[in-house]
Amino acid sequence: MGQRLRKFFVLSVLLCFVLWPHPARAEGPHRAGLIVVYAPDDVYSVCVTFNEPELTGVDLLRRAGLRVIGAASPGMGEAICKIGAVGCDFPGEECFCQCSGTPCAYWSYWYWEKGTWVYSGKGAGSRKVHDGDIDAWVWGDGKAKPPMPRFEGSCASLGVPAPTATKRPLTPTPRITPTPQVAATGTLLPTATQAAQRTNTPLEFCSATATCSPTRPPTLTPLPTSTPEATLTVSPEASSGSPSLSPTSISGVQPSGRNELETSQQRSAGSQYGAFVGLALFLLLLIGCAVYLRKRQSLH
Repeated sequence: MGQRLRKFFVLSVLLCFVLWPHPARAEGPHRAGLIVVYAPDDVYSVCVTFNEPELTGVDLLRRAGLRVIGAASPGMGEAICKIGAVGCDFPGEECFCQCSGTPCAYWSYWYWEKGTWVYSGKGAGSRKVHDGDIDAWVWGDGKAKPPMPRFEGSCASLGVPAPTATKRPLTPTPRITPTPQVAATGTLLPTATQAAQRTNTPLEFCSATATCSPTRPPTLTPLPTSTPEATLTVSPEASSGSPSLSPTSISGVQPSGRNELETSQQRSAGSQYGAFVGLALFLLLLIGCAVYLRKRQSLH
């Protein structure tokens, strides 16, 4: 019965976990990079944050906080005439007012893909920008590519990471140990008795960094001694030919019948108490699930 209660309890917990309403995950802020090249020496980079799953290239340009003038263009959605102070003032003049002859200058649209800049063959209103994308606008003849994208702060993961200065590894300066000078003094020759008492001592070779320490002898761990087992002696009887076994030594104490009875009663009482507690918890859990489902149905 105890195993059945445990199974029912586990199934009830799993059922309540499945039916419990989980809060919907909010869309995290997305980031996209934007580069505007007014001139070779005048480049503006910005990181735009948005909450939508995607937005158009024109929306990304307008959310960068720049003054943008556009014109509807068939097949392109919207053509960009002017960004900031560079371009053509539409509708007072044509959107591509500086591209009627040679040289031609207009705002060309680019996007970063697989480590290189790609010229967009369609308008910015038709391109979808997602989290991690990078767009660029270049004023010129449409042949010069934007510079390598490098962002900092929250958009540091976009584009190409900025090169970091590599520190030169420090070479440790060798320490010069002064050689002790030996004073020129007379040396006494050892006598025969001193030569006889001198014993050969093994030399220890130590490196400049290692520390010489005497090696300790291995510690001997005593093996466990075996406990003598009970031996049985066979003693034949004079009256009958069947031998009888008589133990000479007995190890341990056998529990009495009274102790076994008390132990079994305690185990039975403990199992009944555990089954009662498990059944009570199971009933409380079912009541809670029923109340929750009724409230949920009433809300819908």
